[in-house]
Amino acid sequence: MANPYNKKRGRSRTRNVNKAMESLNQNAKEIFCKIIDAMNGKQNLKLHAKNCFPLIIEQIGYNIDTEFGKGCLYSFCQYFVQNGDLMQDPEMCFLVVDNRTDKSAAIDDVYVFPYMYQLARLCFYECSIDMCDKIVEVKTAMQIKHKLLAQVWLDELKSLGFLKLL
Repeated sequence: MANPYNKKRGRSRTRNVNKAMESLNQNAKEIFCKIIDAMNGKQNLKLHAKNCFPLIIEQIGYNIDTEFGKGCLYSFCQYFVQNGDLMQDPEMCFLVVDNRTDKSAAIDDVYVFPYMYQLARLCFYECSIDMCDKIVEVKTAMQIKHKLLAQVWLDELKSLGFLKLL
């Protein structure tokens, strides 16, 4: 008699996880790459635009295996202080696979996957891609929302003058 507890239920959530991820559109990738390229290999960058919270960019991880190549993790965050604590308002994290070479500076060789969104003042946190040296799980619907939100936010950062500071 077969063991009823050994039955597989539904599809594996980890099958073809990379195919479930959506990268930023061309305009958002260009904005993102201008900011990342301005880091010049440093671990972090702080940009101050007039009448805005500073934008902090940090490289927070590297060597993440994807089907597109090795990826790095970046955090884009604006903070404010509340009761002595730094509050993210907002923070977004991105998995970035940059396959550009010296000969090819094509933006099409860069893949930018937003995977985390946080607003501390509202106690709001979402993570759409689970990783541990490789991609383990993708919550596709949430990751698409993160992509759309990131595209709007990056365009807003440009309109607020953050790119003029580079």
